[in-house]
Amino acid sequence: MSISLNCLVLGDTSFDSVFSVEINGDANRINNMKVTMLKKFIFNEIKNKLSIKGIKDPVDLRLWKVDIGEGCKLDEIKSEEDIKKLPDSRMMQTLEKLGDEPNFPFDKKLVDNHIHVIVVPFSKEKTFYIQAYDKEGNPILNQYDLYNMKSENEFDKFLRRIDAKGLGFFDSVGIEHVVTSLDSIDNDMKYHINSSYLSAIKSQITWTQIEDRSIEEETSLALQNSLNKIFKSSVRIFKSRIMFNEKKIAIMEWDGIMVVDDKVFLCETKHNMTLDHINNLRLRLKEFPNKLLFTKDDEFQELMNKNYFGVACASFFPESLRSVAIELGIITVYPSGNRFIADFPDHLIKS
Repeated sequence: MSISLNCLVLGDTSFDSVFSVEINGDANRINNMKVTMLKKFIFNEIKNKLSIKGIKDPVDLRLWKVDIGEGCKLDEIKSEEDIKKLPDSRMMQTLEKLGDEPNFPFDKKLVDNHIHVIVVPFSKEKTFYIQAYDKEGNPILNQYDLYNMKSENEFDKFLRRIDAKGLGFFDSVGIEHVVTSLDSIDNDMKYHINSSYLSAIKSQITWTQIEDRSIEEETSLALQNSLNKIFKSSVRIFKSRIMFNEKKIAIMEWDGIMVVDDKVFLCETKHNMTLDHINNLRLRLKEFPNKLLFTKDDEFQELMNKNYFGVACASFFPESLRSVAIELGIITVYPSGNRFIADFPDHLIKS
């Protein structure tokens, strides 16, 4: 039994340049073969061609799983960004197995005359950006420092110097990913120091707490200023954030509460906003009036029989999610330029 994978090196623009890699063995052996082994097979197949490009090791290859028929215009595939736009394309991770669901399991028949793998030779040298921080460890909004690194050793030394295990970034839906090697860094990408691994030793608090405090302060100020302008009335910042029942058990907590006349604004602050966070905010907003019935806290009892509005605040808040939140009647607070701004649903502005 064998599997034949048709491969093409990025930059080749003709189906005549396609080459095949045959992998022999039973189904179990092939399914459990690591992508790193496939890299070696491909490297040995086109070693001379790769040496001209300065590639001397299989680790300097990136493999993209694709399904390209003869109708595809190969001359339009000039970069990995172009590959990403192809249907069902994905970069194969080195430690994955060939039989993993996203790759080439035997129950998914390959089309014989299609291209199955695009081979991307790459240089270790990377140019990228990292979030800038002030002397006290606070992130500077929309400011990034440029870095250029040429080896894994240089990257590892840099991570040790800043006492970090990796660099983080948020994808288009707000999910955080952490990269721990130069190989995984994308050129011209913006990263931040992953807060999960950092500590602010001098103040004995974590970087997460520093970022939380900074974001809460900036979003709170933006919301307060907007409420003042819209309602032309004083804004009361609620001191209590945690609601307790009569047994002193916490039953609900908010990142901030503001009151304007008969309106109560309940804030939820995140580093990166997701659809799950928005839906959870809606549920908590609906529960809030009922929770008030179980508290003996005089301050919270003042909030009974008012109008309640949810406020979603984040330092990373994709426009698509902001639109969803606004449609659901939720106020959004997010960075724009060098400051945070607040957007309100139309019905609230007109009320």
